[in-house]
Amino acid sequence: MSRLTWRVRLPILAIAVVLSVAGCAGLPTQGFVSPGAAHTHYDGFLAYAAFSDLAVEGAYEKALCRHLLSAGHACDTMLQAAPPTRPQNGDSRHRAALNSGAQAIVVIELADPKAASRRILDDGRIGYRVSLIDAKTQKVMARFAIDDGRSRHLSSRADALAAAVVHALKQRQLLTRR
Repeated sequence: MSRLTWRVRLPILAIAVVLSVAGCAGLPTQGFVSPGAAHTHYDGFLAYAAFSDLAVEGAYEKALCRHLLSAGHACDTMLQAAPPTRPQNGDSRHRAALNSGAQAIVVIELADPKAASRRILDDGRIGYRVSLIDAKTQKVMARFAIDDGRSRHLSSRADALAAAVVHALKQRQLLTRR
């Protein structure tokens, strides 16, 4: 392949990557930050996708960690910190968070698909409730409502949500680099 071909293809590839990331970060988001979080910043996270399906949980947790790591932050998955090979509950997950060294836990939950507002007003689209919880105090520092971009593949959904979460945390200045 000639150098000219690569000189033409490389900028097109770069533009495609930028547009795909911008599209993910542009998912409809509502965010609420606790007044106590005004000067709080985090750089170490534990990703927890609170789903009952381990494959789905793993996909979302890994995607979020991938995005946080690429943004320069530490991240572990709850599946690594609190493996499903042992019974887990709120206390065991809290201990796992503290033992992981994470400063904050990002909890991803599905919005209630049976809610009338989601069925009628939001065309039945998938929605997420994402909470940023301080690992030590266990206080909710921020909460985001993020709508899915109508992607059909699990990995695309997980990746789009992860990009939107990192974007929302950056916008609200809740991140700091290590």
